[in-house]
Amino acid sequence: HVDLKRARPRAIYRCFQRTWSARAVDEQRIVIALGGNAIQRSTEKGTAEEMMHNIRIACEQMCTLITENNSNNHKKLIITHGNGPQIGSLYLQNQTCHAHGLTPALPLYLCGAATQGMLGYMLQQTLYNILSSHDHSNLQYNVISHITQVLVDECDEAWSDPSKPIGKYYSKEESEKMCNEDANLVMLEDKARGGYRIAVASPKPIDIVEHEKFVIKSLLEHKRDDNHNNVIIACGGGGIPVIQEQRNDSAVMQLKGCDCAVIDKDLTAVKLAICVDAEYLIIATDVECVYLDFVNNNDGDHDGAKRVKRAISSMTVNEARKHFEDGHFGKGSMGPKILAAIQFVSETNKTCIICSLADIEKAIKGQSGTAIVP
Repeated sequence: HVDLKRARPRAIYRCFQRTWSARAVDEQRIVIALGGNAIQRSTEKGTAEEMMHNIRIACEQMCTLITENNSNNHKKLIITHGNGPQIGSLYLQNQTCHAHGLTPALPLYLCGAATQGMLGYMLQQTLYNILSSHDHSNLQYNVISHITQVLVDECDEAWSDPSKPIGKYYSKEESEKMCNEDANLVMLEDKARGGYRIAVASPKPIDIVEHEKFVIKSLLEHKRDDNHNNVIIACGGGGIPVIQEQRNDSAVMQLKGCDCAVIDKDLTAVKLAICVDAEYLIIATDVECVYLDFVNNNDGDHDGAKRVKRAISSMTVNEARKHFEDGHFGKGSMGPKILAAIQFVSETNKTCIICSLADIEKAIKGQSGTAIVP
């Protein structure tokens, strides 16, 4: 165990290198969770060109990880991603077209499935093109995007407390007008990024359906020969939320999609990382690291004073838990990421890194981001 609080960045990188060298005969699995807000930033409209540009930045970073030490062929990447802005936009398109009598409205879980496929395709194609353009000593990579369902509890308390922001950002005036027009609508303010967003329920993930059937693990481990490797994209948008129910007086439990819910992708990423026995979980978002006093910096203390936000390069899981309890992290932004990091590190005794989309490679080397360690 290395105390990353006292270690210099190069020492952190050497710690990673020693781990990789010690497991050269084995493969090392890294789960990377890309934030939906990093794929579409709050200042962007969400055009296909903007999203592809941001995805390419991330894929360039991941390509380096995939191909590094490729002669030993012992790194495997499993990628998951958020879809908050994208599912919100698609849902709004559906509702608008339905209101004008143009098309029927689709339930939110089908919008989730559609955006999971859309973003999976964009990641899959971009990674394929980048990997194909490089010389990898005759190694070939198959990039596979898998539509994934995630089981949730229909009695989860989250159903009565919508906390997951989706879609575009609205002004305060627009938010108030929308709530006046729809009494069931819940809007949450995101002071860190500026504006209000529609909020939906975010039940906790219980299990990944396709892991239970060993589908993801089979895809990860299968290869035609030693010159082929699979890169897996799964659990996009936290997975499509489903519940189990009995139908037609049958004792066999069947799956059913859940409307009005989006699962937090970071919590599902923890499930995914544990399922595939990943050494590291990397949560990539639209900020370069974790900050303390970030919420206070925006909100002000009870006496009106504002504290200067402080970047933190590393913390133990117990320190992360205390900072969360002290209210340093926003409920709909950094908070879920910290909870995911705490869960992963506590259950696996391994390391979680939170960093920006553009700094994935630097974060692995200890030059950026925040490491949460046992």
